Amino acid sequence: MDEQPNDGQGGKPGIFKNMTAWVGGATALVVALGGLATATGNLWPKKESVETATSNPASTTTTTDAGAANEEPTYYKVDDGSTLRWVQGMWVWTDKDGNKYRYADKGADGANSIAVLQAGGADGEDVWLRWPTAGGGQASESHDNQETWTDVGEITVDDDQG
Repeated sequence: MDEQPNDGQGGKPGIFKNMTAWVGGATALVVALGGLATATGNLWPKKESVETATSNPASTTTTTDAGAANEEPTYYKVDDGSTLRWVQGMWVWTDKDGNKYRYADKGADGANSIAVLQAGGADGEDVWLRWPTAGGGQASESHDNQETWTDVGEITVDDDQG
């Protein structure tokens, strides 16, 4: 009678114990790589097609990275000496003192562009920014999820930069 050696517990040969360990290890590696890919994507966000973040969803449109580069201005100046510029996938507001605030693009509705600075407020709230895409109007910010808006300055397209 040929019997195979029983090196495992519960009557399983040792080779099955090793295969189970390899499968478990490979699964853990795949999960870890997926987590790393997700974390990396959150560190360097892309400007994707997104619906605008306005309170009127019936009038929404989408923008893409190519659309922003070809149709929308990418450099604005504000009457108080601040600037707003598209830099590496983020809207960067630089105030007159040189402080920089990075806003994630949330789209445009044809007239206004919208972006958000997550947890950028004094109490950790999101700070929303909207401005006329074509320039020539008021830029505003909201600290209450776009319920109310406060003017932050007159914005114009900076033709010398964009």
